[in-house]
Amino acid sequence: MICYAYPPYHAIGAVRTENLSKEFLKYFPQVNVISTTNIPTDKKNTQIEYIKVRRARTFDYDVLRKYFSKFKSKKKSETQKGVPSTKISFSTKLINTFPFSIILGLGGIVYILHAIFLALREADNETIIFTSYPPLSDHIVGYFVKLRYPRSYWIADYRDALMLTTESISLAQGLDTMVHKKILNKADLTTVISDGLRIHFENFTPHVKVIRNSAVLSQNPEYEQAIKMEKFRIVYTGRLYQHKRNPSSLFDAVEELIEEGNIDKARFEIVHAGPESLYWNNHAEKYSFTNVDLGLVSREEARKLQNESNILLMINWNLPNLLGCLSGKLFEYFEIGNPVLAIIDGQVDKEMEYIFDDLNAGLVSYVNKTEIQEIKDFVLKYYQLWLEDSMSEKVIDREKLRKYSWKRVVHDFLESQEVA
Repeated sequence: MICYAYPPYHAIGAVRTENLSKEFLKYFPQVNVISTTNIPTDKKNTQIEYIKVRRARTFDYDVLRKYFSKFKSKKKSETQKGVPSTKISFSTKLINTFPFSIILGLGGIVYILHAIFLALREADNETIIFTSYPPLSDHIVGYFVKLRYPRSYWIADYRDALMLTTESISLAQGLDTMVHKKILNKADLTTVISDGLRIHFENFTPHVKVIRNSAVLSQNPEYEQAIKMEKFRIVYTGRLYQHKRNPSSLFDAVEELIEEGNIDKARFEIVHAGPESLYWNNHAEKYSFTNVDLGLVSREEARKLQNESNILLMINWNLPNLLGCLSGKLFEYFEIGNPVLAIIDGQVDKEMEYIFDDLNAGLVSYVNKTEIQEIKDFVLKYYQLWLEDSMSEKVIDREKLRKYSWKRVVHDFLESQEVA
């Protein structure tokens, strides 16, 4: 497995690769992982039992960003004002453009060369190679290992499809698409996170299967029991991707409920935890409800916040003919068990709606298609239940959640492929 995003690297993508590696270990005699040295210094010795992890030296824009952020004035960042831009910056597009994406993009050329060296020492023609995008660097490593060992079996995993859509996050979209097509043609199998993405990728390769993001099912007793809540709380944890994830539909609904006297704003709050505080607060400050912005928090703190909620908010977007917003965060929410309000900017996603209905998870709404009254009714329903006993609600059908667990999903995938 060549996975830049692998614990203790702090990203939701690392949750996917960690759980896949643990499940693969049940079927294969050995699982080796090559990942980045770009991890917290206090977690350098973190190791997952029975999985050998080797760290490829890394010098990329994220390493540089972390280095220079040490010299930033804390006071300046705390008092930063203004409206955040919703446009993708030139520097962001440049870093996503081939060949810059493999020179200083996430991973970068140093990581690629060292990872190839490490992988060639471990692999042979009997090896199954698994690489996960993003970043592109992981697929580049997989490409060269496959060249060296042509009878090996290469699975190119895509947690995202941005490089293959009409949406321009690159300065040379045609070139980047060509690079990904070359990867797809070389790989024995492409895996994606949803049926929506599978349909999209079938335009580029016939060899596509789904390994859906899944629930961990940690059997944490806290996730199965309602808890007492002093205030009614809606919680969002994660990135916003600026204009891509917009909470305004919820904010408008809550403001109307307050104005109508259906919600006491003194007993209500919306909590955000993520790296884009400026963007979130720029939206929230227009409203009268209590907005609690915690900024970036640890994974453990995020899980605690999710559990201490009445409603969990999921915001995402899709594009025409590119559905399947089944993020890892969504399945984290499902394990918590509290009602989920999903707000999608884009097309109707039948796959997501089916899962929500199957699990009794909550409401899937759409920015351009859903009346705000539907969101108001959903929020008010759980607010009124909370008024009765001050307790949170556990609504997920946990027995049905088992079929959306990593154990079940990986088992079904390997059985269908006959690679185990």
